[in-house]
Amino acid sequence: MKRGTNRTLSGKVLLAAVLFILVVTTLASSSGPGASAAPSKARKVVIVVIDRIGLDDLVPETTPNILGLVERGGIALMNARVKYDVYGPGGYVVIGAGGRAIGGPNAGLAFDSGELLRTVDSGLVRAGELFDSRTGRRAARGGVVNLYIEEMVKASEGPQATSTPGLLGEALSESGKTAQLLGNADSLAPQGTVADFEKSQPPAPRVPLGAAGSLEMVGQVHRESACLIMDQGGVIASGEVSSVLAVRSPGPAGIETDFEALLAEAKARLPVTDVLVVDMGQTARVDEQAGFMTEERLAEARADALERSDRALGDLLDMLDDSDLVVVCSPNPSREMIEESNLLTPLVMAGPGISRGTRLHSTTTRRTGVVSSFDVAPSILQALGVQIPAEMDGNQLSAAGSTDLEGLRTTQDRAVGSSNTRRPMVKFYIIITMVLVGLLFLLLLFREDLVAAHRAASAIVLLAVLAGPLVYLVVPSFATPALAWLLPAVVVGCAVAGATAYSLRDAREQEDNSLAVALLRPMLLVSGVTWFALMLDTALGSRLMTASPFGSDIILGDRYYGIGNLYMGFAIGAAVLFASLALYLYREKLDRPWKRYGLAGVVLGITAIIIGGPRIGSQVGGLLAVVAGGSVMLMKLDSGRMTLRKVSLVVAIVLVCVAGLLLLDVLLPGSQSHASRAVSGAGGGGASTILTQVSRKLAANWSLLISSTWRLLLLLLVVVTLILNWRMGLFKRVKVELPELIPGLIGMAVALVVALLFNDSGIEAASALAIFLFVPYIMLLIPWHGVATGDVAEVEAE
Repeated sequence: MKRGTNRTLSGKVLLAAVLFILVVTTLASSSGPGASAAPSKARKVVIVVIDRIGLDDLVPETTPNILGLVERGGIALMNARVKYDVYGPGGYVVIGAGGRAIGGPNAGLAFDSGELLRTVDSGLVRAGELFDSRTGRRAARGGVVNLYIEEMVKASEGPQATSTPGLLGEALSESGKTAQLLGNADSLAPQGTVADFEKSQPPAPRVPLGAAGSLEMVGQVHRESACLIMDQGGVIASGEVSSVLAVRSPGPAGIETDFEALLAEAKARLPVTDVLVVDMGQTARVDEQAGFMTEERLAEARADALERSDRALGDLLDMLDDSDLVVVCSPNPSREMIEESNLLTPLVMAGPGISRGTRLHSTTTRRTGVVSSFDVAPSILQALGVQIPAEMDGNQLSAAGSTDLEGLRTTQDRAVGSSNTRRPMVKFYIIITMVLVGLLFLLLLFREDLVAAHRAASAIVLLAVLAGPLVYLVVPSFATPALAWLLPAVVVGCAVAGATAYSLRDAREQEDNSLAVALLRPMLLVSGVTWFALMLDTALGSRLMTASPFGSDIILGDRYYGIGNLYMGFAIGAAVLFASLALYLYREKLDRPWKRYGLAGVVLGITAIIIGGPRIGSQVGGLLAVVAGGSVMLMKLDSGRMTLRKVSLVVAIVLVCVAGLLLLDVLLPGSQSHASRAVSGAGGGGASTILTQVSRKLAANWSLLISSTWRLLLLLLVVVTLILNWRMGLFKRVKVELPELIPGLIGMAVALVVALLFNDSGIEAASALAIFLFVPYIMLLIPWHGVATGDVAEVEAE
């Protein structure tokens, strides 16, 4: 009676959990983040570049004007990561392209068209003439030219790029909007130390200083800000980036911004331009020389540079009114931030459409307070009423929530902590799993009596491995991730989870089976709780996954929302295992086909909707895997063979599901998933756009396949299972004693192969799924009767 009551209660709990997830999923997919409406049209846009600073640099003592602008508008952490380019120039190129474009080390070599450059034979040539000789395009007098634009264009033709350099400036030019640039971040260094600078920085014109016979100083040209608003031909119609806006100084950078001259130029040009970029330059100069200063002197120089830049910002703001949109950005983090893996820089916007004291919201990241550098260009175009090019990957920003700088710092610290702990924590799980599985495998082959004598330890160890994804999800949410506490915490958490699950075993269920059937209920608990937690967290915005080592890394910026490849694999594996175990353990209640199909269909259906939903998991590759594997599982429930007709039906179901969700994603407002964006882009770029996307994903998958540690785990699990099948007839024993599990095992195997083939990180997704396929499979071999041959009397005595 007690046993039946427990099963009835478990069934009600399952039904309640399913209904709860469905309600949460509906609410999550139908409601937005509460962002305000799109910004109103601005009279003009002023972009102020204060480079190589972080959120922690914004303090009242040195940045009162930036903080005042934050109170007037919105702020966010901007992901300034440059994936395929050079640190420094690449950040500017990406912002100006509104997407992933590649500039290379020469992107900062921009000059006034009339600026004189010294040749190797000590002659002089005007930058405009050199530009004309290289491109066949004449630069207007008073304009700015980038001498290496063609190098950038060619670099951005590869599969790694999704946009083209100068797309923002091109859109402004085509719409009749004027854009101008003021300022530079040039610096000087003794000739003998040039090799200590960025090795990729090309040699710049030499500028002799001092009396005859003195050491020569070499100028380091840093005019990367030209990449923000140059057109696709490398031209800015009007601007001033030459040395007239800087003065020589004995300071660490050798050159300092002439803020008085810079502000005078800005005041003169503001009335006749729609977009003005002002590069304060000084903070970048100091950071460029960071390696040559003591820590104390560097801190003083940084504070002084930031304070002077902030003061100039205050004077510039006095020239503007409320109808102007002001953008303060730092295209690159400082060198110290990069060493700490902090690639999040402050982005401040104030003006029409940006409510006071808010955070900026991005539909690219689907987060409030965290945006992408891709979003700056679309926001500027939208504010001026200019059509946003389809090639831009970013989306216009809006305002939502409250500023809460301390909350942003917490978000930043957790993102950095998660990024820094991700690699070692993932490797720890992989290596420990390989060691434990390998050891148990050897014992099962050569000393099965030891496993039988210590079956509790063996079972708890494998249950702890199975509970790893759940523990990794929950534990990091308690504080900023750090290896010092996170590693021991997850070890203890996994051990506790494994022991707790083991305590729920029911030896009476062992019956006459030779397999460890008593462990099915603990496995049901672990897989069910893991599945439920992953579905709920994904439906609520993946908040726990953001901090988890198995989640997507905000700092890396490859996926800001939805469910990443690792947790997608874990979720599919947990869902199928949970459904399979439930079919066996509740077989008396599920005595009719429609009940069995109903249970499995609901679990797999929820998994498919949440993983593939365009406003939830946004994982098309995961949708393919769960639909394919789930369809095979459902078709195998009747114990029939997989005929050609059934295979064709599975393919048809997969195609219909994917096409339906892609169509829904395209039609819904807001940011699209990667897959639907590619489909939308094909309308403008044709088949080449799709081929580029496929090429990039295949390259990423191949790179991971030959380098990822996950491949070793997957290989070990496959080899171990094959040998156990060969030596101990494991599959045959499961087929005879636990036939209800066979459809799930086959379905998981199909999902594993599909996940491997159709994801850009397929090896990670497949390996994660393999944990829930092979570890329970191996767990069934733990001798439950005390000795290898079996002793039912011991079980009955318990």
